[in-house]
Amino acid sequence: MTQLIQPNPNANKTIEPDKRRDGFNVYEWGTYPKGSVLEGQDRKTFVDASSDQYELKLKYPGAEVFDHVVECTATVNANAPANYYAGDGGFYDAGEYWGEDDY
Repeated sequence: MTQLIQPNPNANKTIEPDKRRDGFNVYEWGTYPKGSVLEGQDRKTFVDASSDQYELKLKYPGAEVFDHVVECTATVNANAPANYYAGDGGFYDAGEYWGEDDY
């Protein structure tokens, strides 16, 4: 079993099938913090995994169990955040204009 973060016992959690392998994942749901480009939007964070769903139910008794993957749809605002561009027209951040579509 793999555990990557220290789970918050008061947070909402889900147990979902792992779409890449035969097993199940636990996710913690919250919101992105102030200062993030995704501030205030839903945030889904991996907590734990196991091939045994029953084991995860025992370890996370308050988690909601799903038979499908629950998608998290956070989107980046079309407008640049305050102070993204330097006063001289340079960049403080990623080195590109906010509206550029790199995909």
